[in-house]
Amino acid sequence: MKTKICGRRTSWANNTNSFVPFFIAQGARDRVTLTGVDTFLLRRVPLDPATLFVLTPEDHQAAIDSDKLVVASPDLVIDWPDGRPGFYFTRLRYVDDVDRLFARDEARRQRLEQTETMIDGEAVTVAHNVLDRGQVADIFDGDANTLMRGLEANPFLVELEFAGTRSLTSLELTTATMDYRLVVVIMDVEGTELSKTTARYRGLPADPTVTVDFDGATLAALRIRLEITQLDVGEIAHIHVRELRLF
Repeated sequence: MKTKICGRRTSWANNTNSFVPFFIAQGARDRVTLTGVDTFLLRRVPLDPATLFVLTPEDHQAAIDSDKLVVASPDLVIDWPDGRPGFYFTRLRYVDDVDRLFARDEARRQRLEQTETMIDGEAVTVAHNVLDRGQVADIFDGDANTLMRGLEANPFLVELEFAGTRSLTSLELTTATMDYRLVVVIMDVEGTELSKTTARYRGLPADPTVTVDFDGATLAALRIRLEITQLDVGEIAHIHVRELRLF
C-alpha cells in the first residue's frame, strides 16, 4: 500500500522533506509521498484506490469542498493533544466527469480579466489572467514587497492598453525568484507589431529585475503585451509579478 501525506507544509511541521529519510526505511521510502491536496485539484494525476491519504484538517476540508474528489469516510483520525482532529487517514477518487471539470479549469486559465489602473498619472486598461493574490495596482506602486500572483496560468499574460500612444524606450520587470521566459510585444495604434523581444532567464538572484530596452529605439506604443512563462514546471504555476516600470 502506498501512502501520501497531504498538507500545506507549514501548517503542521517544518522541514517535512526530512521526515521520510529519518522515519522510513530506505527500501520503503518510494511508498511515501509528501504533497498537498492541491496537487490533485489543479491537474488530473493517477489516483490508486489502494493509496492511503493522510490529510490535515485544511486539506481534508478542501478535498470535501472540491467538485473533483470523492472523499471516503476516514479509516482513522488522530487528534491533537487538545482534542481537535489533527490528521485524517482516508482514500480519494475522482468524480466520474472530472475530465470535464479539468477542461473547464483550463478554459478559465486562458481567460483574461480587465482592470483599469493608474500608471504615471494616466488611466491604463490592464488585461491579465485570473489572480489569487494582490491586484494590478500592486505592480505599479513602486514597492517590490507588494505583488500580484496568478492563480495558475503558465504562461501568465499581462496586456497594457493606453488611451493614446506612449513613448517607450525600455521597461523593467521584477518577479519572484524563478527561471522563466519573457516575451514582450509592443504594438502601435493600428495594431502593427513594432517590437517583439524574447529572452530566457536562469539562475538569477532572488526577486530579480530584468530590463528590456528595444535596442535603443523609442517606440510609439499603444499596447504592451508581456508573456511570462515559468520554466520546467508545466502549464500550472503561481507566477509572482512584483513591479513593472515603463521608461
